[in-house]
Amino acid sequence: MLNQEDQSPLLQSKDWQKLQNDLGETTFFEETSKYKFLAIKKKIPFGYYLYLPYGPYLNPDATPEDAKACFKKLISLAKKESAIFIRIEPQKFTNNSPIQMDNLSENQKKLNVAQYFSLNQKLLRKTKDLNPAETWCLDLTSSVPEILTNFSQGTRTRHNNYKKKGLTVEVTKNPEDIRYLVRLQHKLAKERHIASFSEQYLKTELSQPFASLYLVRYQTPSTTLPTNAKNAQVKNNPEKTNLSSSTSTKLEKTNITSSTSAKNTLVETPSKDLKSTKPTPKDGEIIAASLFFDYQGTRFYMQSAANLDFKHLPATVALLSHAIFTAKEDGLKTLDFWGIAPEDADASHPWYGFTEFKKSFGGYEKIYAGTFDYLINSRKYHLYSLLRKINHIKRKIIKTKD
Repeated sequence: MLNQEDQSPLLQSKDWQKLQNDLGETTFFEETSKYKFLAIKKKIPFGYYLYLPYGPYLNPDATPEDAKACFKKLISLAKKESAIFIRIEPQKFTNNSPIQMDNLSENQKKLNVAQYFSLNQKLLRKTKDLNPAETWCLDLTSSVPEILTNFSQGTRTRHNNYKKKGLTVEVTKNPEDIRYLVRLQHKLAKERHIASFSEQYLKTELSQPFASLYLVRYQTPSTTLPTNAKNAQVKNNPEKTNLSSSTSTKLEKTNITSSTSAKNTLVETPSKDLKSTKPTPKDGEIIAASLFFDYQGTRFYMQSAANLDFKHLPATVALLSHAIFTAKEDGLKTLDFWGIAPEDADASHPWYGFTEFKKSFGGYEKIYAGTFDYLINSRKYHLYSLLRKINHIKRKIIKTKD
């Protein structure tokens, strides 16, 4: 069932428009009492197109006529900007005429989208999804013990033990600290032969008011703590909630103001590790990092990376579980894990591994329509599509030779 929560997407907000403008993009924002859209003008061979990430958005009380009026406005804008096509990702639909997307073929989804917006189906094309068409969410309105109970046994064990392994989680909004994530992403990209974001792109994201960077730091396990750390340890901490307990306590906030000074980090006396041949991080080394975005009651798990040399340490579990419980303490209602593989995907799917990881925290699936192109100039669109196919074949040939 398509989730029909009354929440407009972050990617269709004024906040996202500011981010895109800061990145140098040309944007157009339109909002009425019934709908809104953020369109980003993108340059491609033969011209431009308008891209609406997770848009357009219609309010719950919008009618089919409102949906039609919304797209009429979009078509007018596209023609004015000489756009070849409009790329849409309808995420939210009205209660009067919701589009149910589970278990539908791509052709059925295409038909529903065309009917909903009163579009000529012949001019609508299903294209490769840019933003995830399926995502995984966690309800944060449950109690801390209930949330922990829904963790898989392995994830719950890693959550309970990560501090004993010498891991602490820090949170920063300092754009200069993005270098930790950049280093990890570049290392991962080199090892996995995948693309990574530029440092300037990620720094611009962290500069936005809705963004925070979570860092997992390794500190050599020791039974000896400084006096101030012992004092901090006395404070209640629900991240170590006993599942048999019916009460929950408040989580200590974390914040770091610079890359060199960590303040108010969660502290717990870690136990001494047995001698092992497994690689050990340097004392104070950052071994995992992730950007999180907070918007309208939801925390989004965005760009992330971890040092695979230390995959025996539960760094990613530490990072996510801390984000979950601090989000709950901050009054947020949902954590969106931002993208999973389709339900029928097998182990060969590139997202299979991290899909299983995300689901290990418990939660539920949300399914969207996917990404579609609505043609404004059919001739140029077909030329553009042909060029994309040729480039795709070239890349496959080069990859085969390598």
